[in-house]
Amino acid sequence: MPPTMENSVFSSRVCSSSPRHAKNASIILVGMRGVGKTTLARIASKALGWEAIDADTIFAAHVKQDIYSYISTHGWDSFRNKESQLLNALLDRYPTNKVIACGGGVVERAENRELLKEFGQSRGPVIHVMREKDLVLRYLEENCAMFPPYLRITAAEAWDRRESYYNDISSHEFVSLTVFSTSGNLSASNPSTTSILLKPVESAFLRLLKFIHGIDTNHVLISPTAGLHTLPPRAYFLPLKFPDLSTVFSPPRHSDLPILYTVRTKSQGGLYPDLTDERARAGMYRLIVLAFKLACEYVDLGLSMPQEMFTSLVSQRGYSRVIGSWYDWNGSISWTGPETKAIYERAVNLGVSVVKIVNTAKRLEDNLSLRTFVESVLTKPVPILAINMGPEGKMSRVLNPILSPVTHPLLPSPTSPGQLSYAEAQQILYLTGLLPQRSFYLFGTPIAHSLLPHLHSAAFQLLKLPHTFTPISTTKFNLEEFEDAIISADFGGAALTTPHKLSAMALCKRVSHHARLIGAINMLIPCHSPGFGNATHIVGENTDWVAIYTCLTRKINTSLNGPTCRTTALILGAGDTARAAIYALYQIGVSHILLWNRTRDKAVSLAREMRERLEGADASGTAVRIGVLTGVSREDVKRGVAEMTRTMVANAYLAGWLEMPTLIISTIPASRIEGEDDGRVGDIPDVGLRADVLELSAAGGVAVELVYQPRMTPLLRIVEEVNQRATKISAMTKNPSSGINGIVHAHALPFSGERVMSAVKVEMDDYDNLSSLSHTRPLGNHLPHPQLNSSSTYENSTRALAAPWSTVEGIEVLLELGYEQTRLWTGRRAPKKFRIRGKIWQVGSTFMV
Repeated sequence: MPPTMENSVFSSRVCSSSPRHAKNASIILVGMRGVGKTTLARIASKALGWEAIDADTIFAAHVKQDIYSYISTHGWDSFRNKESQLLNALLDRYPTNKVIACGGGVVERAENRELLKEFGQSRGPVIHVMREKDLVLRYLEENCAMFPPYLRITAAEAWDRRESYYNDISSHEFVSLTVFSTSGNLSASNPSTTSILLKPVESAFLRLLKFIHGIDTNHVLISPTAGLHTLPPRAYFLPLKFPDLSTVFSPPRHSDLPILYTVRTKSQGGLYPDLTDERARAGMYRLIVLAFKLACEYVDLGLSMPQEMFTSLVSQRGYSRVIGSWYDWNGSISWTGPETKAIYERAVNLGVSVVKIVNTAKRLEDNLSLRTFVESVLTKPVPILAINMGPEGKMSRVLNPILSPVTHPLLPSPTSPGQLSYAEAQQILYLTGLLPQRSFYLFGTPIAHSLLPHLHSAAFQLLKLPHTFTPISTTKFNLEEFEDAIISADFGGAALTTPHKLSAMALCKRVSHHARLIGAINMLIPCHSPGFGNATHIVGENTDWVAIYTCLTRKINTSLNGPTCRTTALILGAGDTARAAIYALYQIGVSHILLWNRTRDKAVSLAREMRERLEGADASGTAVRIGVLTGVSREDVKRGVAEMTRTMVANAYLAGWLEMPTLIISTIPASRIEGEDDGRVGDIPDVGLRADVLELSAAGGVAVELVYQPRMTPLLRIVEEVNQRATKISAMTKNPSSGINGIVHAHALPFSGERVMSAVKVEMDDYDNLSSLSHTRPLGNHLPHPQLNSSSTYENSTRALAAPWSTVEGIEVLLELGYEQTRLWTGRRAPKKFRIRGKIWQVGSTFMV
């Protein structure tokens, strides 16, 4: 039976409208066996820098036998009793800074469910992890020897029974979809590539955690005056109809686009029954709560629902923004009448973030009445989304700047009468003078073969923006050379390359926080006064570091060589982009960086400057250590790591040692061809980079190349050779114990830097006092101090790679750099995965080798 109003379906889970959890509140993961709780706990642990605790591991350590054996000996009742004691102790002892993965059956006891439910409501997130039922049940069947048998029921029956328990106790839900490889080179059974296959899941899970804690809520910038200035732009959304909402949320969460969730009743133009009976209201309530659990960025609530129900739902929104909507399909209300103002004021009083009023236009003049109403509430604190439906209301859709619904040519039909496509709306805005053309530029040299003009021109075209992008070759910083472009009324912005990234900062009235710490900019952003006049001042920004950061985080194999306190990175070069590389590594969490440059004095100077710039930049007080190498041979790198480690130990900074570099970034530019004035570049200067000289870490890693001319650089060639050699060794060596056809597991390497799940040893007979739990630290800290002069251990471990090295080509960095520039200039995200990437590769293939 559905819950009733009397047993408080609309009030039992009411909490404050402010975020219910502290940002350092421990995260609890619940769900069936085999859904991936342990893997997600590792991912969260790496990202947050918290300890990951596996409840089953603690249990096994305490009873000194695995759970299967314990249940066989002592029975299920004894196991459940001790499991309940452990859960109480963990939640009491570790309310903050932990990621706790619970056993699948922890919800079988009512007292456990109450404890977890209370924790999720007021103390910390309780996330229900789900996967496809059929795949999980097949996995449990194929690996039945690993798990104790269920008590008098099958796995499928346990799933069905526990599903309602998980739903009731959880504050959030996460669908961990199985990722299948589309490449023959990736195997889900190979631990070295599992993390690569898991990247979409990892990204989606971290996005959920950021949303829960309010770090990145993915909301769009909205303003009643959007579109009248440069930023924020007009905001649109694409409505899609789904008969079954359970099919909606898995694939979109692998997209970075925000979701606007709505369940429309029949009287409001939808398919859900009107809320005239208790069953319909209870069902609607559960569907809306699901949206909050799934961390939807926007949730649309109909203002026609009962006020008690509406208020209860708003109180559970967390960081979701609630849109209070009212639809009039008959056009019975007047925009200038008192009823419309009353609807707006009621919505504001209910605590919504945006008020949405949709009427039906019967004549063109109704759009003018709508604009009169909108003008009357522009100064109010809550923005208004106001449109007219029907053919006569199309102009209202174009003029509305806030979350205007649009259709798409691939959809069978618009979701409401009068809807325009995004392209049609942009065309009307341009023709009516509401979307002015802007001119963008590239300043620098050599730029004749730069791909940035092609990238931005393609982005403007796909975004239906009437802008232009023009390269201007300049060899020296000279204000007069830039002045004509910058003072123009249509100046939209400029990208900067060598040699202007430092000198052009003199043009800027201010620079961003990131650019100030880097000490260089690569783009100019004009700030316009109201209207379309000249820019009042110029802002400097740096997107080089964003591009490097994005490419690194996309390729890092989190489970094998994700950044830890022992991670070391190597940067080749000491120019302007090396600054951005250092900052990107700093943002990822790497605080030990080795720098090499052909002119050592320049590297020493840059290392000193960046240490000073980044000192105290992090609230945690983490210091960045930058060492300068004398060469790039294996001996030089090992010597640099050893020196940095000795300094750290001497300063009591870290008891242990650092790893060989698992992140390498080359910023060495190609040489310019003397006597050529067309901007062509030659080869990368020979600095001695060869596979037999620069030895790559056996733990695997990521090599990033910032140069895209030529395409195959010395660094990328080294990685290719090493990976090919490792593949041949793997094919020739069959070692069943390794699990990777002869390639050693990362955790078998003394220098792997793998952070393992917290294996906890319990020294007492009960769980009342967990103070003696001993969490293991990153592997290697328990080994004898090596003094870093015993080369045999390291050299033997690197004979075979524990994980392949990943590479990032320079053109991928360029694409990310350009995407971010487009977003900052226009406020719109470039359509990355479609024609822009293809266009750039097509153009680049004509001169990249």
